[in-house]
Amino acid sequence: LSEVPELRQLLARSHPEVVLFAGDPDGLRDEEILNYLKCLLTWLDCHEEEWGPHPSASRLRKLARAGLEAQVVDMLRVAKSDTARSHLLQWCQAGQYRAALSYACETALDVTRSARVRAVAVRVVCACDDSAGRVQLRSLWKDNDEDVRCELVPCLIADVLVGRELVAFVAAGKGLSF
Repeated sequence: LSEVPELRQLLARSHPEVVLFAGDPDGLRDEEILNYLKCLLTWLDCHEEEWGPHPSASRLRKLARAGLEAQVVDMLRVAKSDTARSHLLQWCQAGQYRAALSYACETALDVTRSARVRAVAVRVVCACDDSAGRVQLRSLWKDNDEDVRCELVPCLIADVLVGRELVAFVAAGKGLSF
C-alpha cells in the first residue's frame, strides 16, 4: 500500500484508516500523514460511533512524528466529535506532544467532557512526564468515573500519590473511606 500512491489517494476518501494504519508508516511522508489524518477526522466527525480496529501503540508512535506536533495539536483544538478528540489525543500521547499539555489538562479536569476523552487526556499528561500537569490532575483521584481514576494510577503513583493519599485513593476505588 505504501508503494502505490494512486491507491492510497483512492482509499483515503472511503477508508482513511486503512491508508494510515495498513502498510509501512515509514513509507509515508509527513504531508501524506497529515492529509490522511484530516481525511480520517472528517470521516470520524460524520460517524460518531466507535471505529476499529485501532492502531497499535507502536504504529501510532511511528506516525506521530515530532514534525507533525503543531498541526496535530491544531486539529485537536478544532475537532468536532469525541471520537476525533480521543483519536487525536492518542496521537499526542504517542508523540509525547508537549504542545497538547494545556489542552489535555483542561480536558481531563472538565467533567462535562466524555469519560473516554478525559481518560485519554490523562494519559497524554502522563506520557509527556509533566510534573506540573500531574499536580493539576491530583484532584481527579476522587472523580466519579472509574476509567479516569484508573488512568491516574500510573500517572500519579510515582511522585504525587504517596502515603495516606495513596491509601485513600485505593480505598475510594473500593468504596471505603478513611
